[in-house]
Amino acid sequence: MMKLVLACLLCAATLVSGPAEVMAADDGFTPLLDAFNTSGWRHFGEGEMRVVGGIATTFTPAGTAKGGMYLYEKQRFTDFAVRLEFRVDAVGANSGVLLRVGDPSSGYDEALAQGYEVDIYGPKTGTIVALPNRLRPTHPVEIVPGTWNELEAQVTGQHYVVRLNGQTINDFSGNRAAGGFVALQNYSGAGQTSFRNVRIRQLSTSEASGPAGDKAVIDKAGEKTAVDELARQGPNAIEWALAPLDEAVPADIRQNLTFLREDLLDEAQKAPKASAAAYTAGAELCSAVLAVLEERRQAQSRAKFRAAEAETRTGVTSQALEARRNHQMSWPQYQREKLQREELGKEAAKSADVIKERPKLDWVERTAVLRKNLEGSYTKFRAAARKTP
Repeated sequence: MMKLVLACLLCAATLVSGPAEVMAADDGFTPLLDAFNTSGWRHFGEGEMRVVGGIATTFTPAGTAKGGMYLYEKQRFTDFAVRLEFRVDAVGANSGVLLRVGDPSSGYDEALAQGYEVDIYGPKTGTIVALPNRLRPTHPVEIVPGTWNELEAQVTGQHYVVRLNGQTINDFSGNRAAGGFVALQNYSGAGQTSFRNVRIRQLSTSEASGPAGDKAVIDKAGEKTAVDELARQGPNAIEWALAPLDEAVPADIRQNLTFLREDLLDEAQKAPKASAAAYTAGAELCSAVLAVLEERRQAQSRAKFRAAEAETRTGVTSQALEARRNHQMSWPQYQREKLQREELGKEAAKSADVIKERPKLDWVERTAVLRKNLEGSYTKFRAAARKTP
């Protein structure tokens, strides 16, 4: 009997093994939320976070305008890596991971404004929300409802790196609080988000946030250079330039790239920290992205004109048709004509939709060529940046 019980226990242990046990074995990470650690968390704002068996699930009742945050209030963190698993039950579920936020007792918006939010929202997962303009991930991601995904955010100084299922999807430089709380967002959306195995590892400012061989170019004093900034922001700028025509590109991206290009030229002349080829390739990359942004702007203008033109073709009435509608028209005749107009209207609307979508398709086909050129320019720049000055 005892042998049977032990066998059953061993089988049960085998059945529940999975990502949770793998994560628990990682060195240096301290659990904040799992089946054995649930204290130290507090919910602020609307809705609630329901925790069962170490799994926290968002809940926002109908009519909730914003939501709230589930904050680990035992400790503030400065430089750290936070790793967790999340699962959504619908494509439209909306949540996030909050980094270095302030004390929410003074207000949700005020707390969030001190740090950054890593969005969990369908293909836009990995977007940095709490910026003047949203910083999209380097490439769209697929979040399958019902499956667990691993998200990791590393924060060192003002350098932030976000990874999803082992892939880096966002890498940016911030300018907000140097420390703060870690929290899970509870936002109103078309679905719920669950979290488990929330773990954290405190880092020193000397630890690199990027993978080996892909560290930013930094001078001997540790000062961030213009080459370093372009190395981090280049892939994101490329994705914005190649974004679909119906996506809104940040209004200041052109100015930022222009300033960065000039900073590269100034730095190369006054105090070079990298090879001359790196500065030349970096300036060329900025100019290439700016050119694509301008081409995209023109494509958007053409698309708007085509859309407006298509709308003018959806009408199916005329003075002759309207003149026939008088007291002498029979009701059956009116009904037949009404049905005919409805069918003509539907066909005209379909035709207009095709006309509206054509410029978007043309842009998608065009970006295939542009992407190859821009990524080639970025590869050339990074190769030059790795050379010794």
